Amino acid sequence: MLPILTIIGRPNVGKSTLFNDLTKTRAALVADIPGVTRDRQYGTGTFDDKSFIVIDTGGIEAENTSPLTELTHKQVEQAIDEATFILFLIDAKEGVTPTDEKIAAKLRNVSDKVIVLANKTDGEKDESSALEAYQLGFKKVFFISAKQRRGIKNFLTEILKDCTAETVQPKTNEITVTVIGRPNSGKSTLLNQMLGENRVMVSDIPGTTRDSIAVSFSYGKKNYLLIDTAGIRRRSRVHETLEKFSIVKTLEAINRAQVVCVLLDATEKVTEQDLKL
Repeated sequence: MLPILTIIGRPNVGKSTLFNDLTKTRAALVADIPGVTRDRQYGTGTFDDKSFIVIDTGGIEAENTSPLTELTHKQVEQAIDEATFILFLIDAKEGVTPTDEKIAAKLRNVSDKVIVLANKTDGEKDESSALEAYQLGFKKVFFISAKQRRGIKNFLTEILKDCTAETVQPKTNEITVTVIGRPNSGKSTLLNQMLGENRVMVSDIPGTTRDSIAVSFSYGKKNYLLIDTAGIRRRSRVHETLEKFSIVKTLEAINRAQVVCVLLDATEKVTEQDLKL
């Protein structure tokens, strides 16, 4: 069985950048805005002929300040439960914060799985701040820069040293199905119903899904890759940079698909935006 590396930490410490580096993809949406990632994002990576699964997660906040924050935290808890190793990221430039300390306290009962990564360590000044990582009380601490790809090999060598060489076998004849639609049309609910589990976040708040989330699924002896996407609004209503990035990811998921499901809200009339989609 492949080891599972779950990446956690407070918002904007570089989790998605590390995820993309480990998986050698651009699957996770990256922006200098806290709270970009909400759902669990899965990928695979390989180092020294040893394959592993990586899970990107949403940022953990000190308090559940909104319904979406609570849903994000539940996604993180599920990812922690699945983990072989927990990659706990902190921002070396800022040092240890009260939120980092609260996260560390919650990880005490799984401390043997935790590897602290002091990210954004770009110089001697940052390394000095990064030394604070040891006060969190975990045995394994590494200084890295996910953006510059420094220090990645060091911690991978350590955590994978007892793992056997194993490669991921790609699923053959996998049919990619992308679900698109306007915000709040029920895309994530449909995906969860098809999977039979609460895999992706569902909320009555438009714009809950920000990134494209791909999930493998088998039915009737056939393999599928289901992709949940961010809702697309009319171009005239799109002003925020993050929403523009989300739309780009949705368009990429459409181009990737063999089948595209356009979801409509039956309680409303067909809109001009539905027709454009």
